[in-house]
Amino acid sequence: MLNLKDVTAAIDGTGFSNTNPSHYYQKQIDGKEVKNYTKIVFLSDIKTKLILPTETFSDHIHETTVFKSLVKQLINCLKTILADKGYDSMSNRKLCWKNKITVHIPLRQHKIRMDRLDNQHFKKQRRKANQLFDKKLYNKRALAESVNSAIKQTLGGFVRARTASNQQKTVTIKAITYNIEHLNKIIKINIQLEIQ
Repeated sequence: MLNLKDVTAAIDGTGFSNTNPSHYYQKQIDGKEVKNYTKIVFLSDIKTKLILPTETFSDHIHETTVFKSLVKQLINCLKTILADKGYDSMSNRKLCWKNKITVHIPLRQHKIRMDRLDNQHFKKQRRKANQLFDKKLYNKRALAESVNSAIKQTLGGFVRARTASNQQKTVTIKAITYNIEHLNKIIKINIQLEIQ
């Protein structure tokens, strides 16, 4: 049923608030309270709207750091990656280009250091990225945001577990549950089409 070949996937992340965190996880940074949440970042198949690989974490790290890890999990299936400009880095692009995956990420404004030895090479790579960017295809990334919305509307935007480990497991289970419910809808639609 799932034909994981030549997949066009969008990467996105969202946070689930922790309603019952342990005292240990209610940290302060520089005297300020940090919002306590569990983050999930995932690749979703644009065609089926199913969640493919995921990464979850409770630390306050940026979601863009898991780009390569998620791509590597589907390296032989991916044809195209869509991501917002937070994921714009030459190392992310080069990983995809090396594996014949097209990348559609808007370019951020970079201040190029004039003392860089590879200044011209860097500019050339940025021009290449800009030429390959397809805004119409990139706009389909909004489907990944609709997956985020569907999870939170049907399964809640919070977790009640106390430890970071259990919070991450709960968020992963939400993603799996979403996939099961979504597959059920796809199967029903296919059955109805076959009957007609």
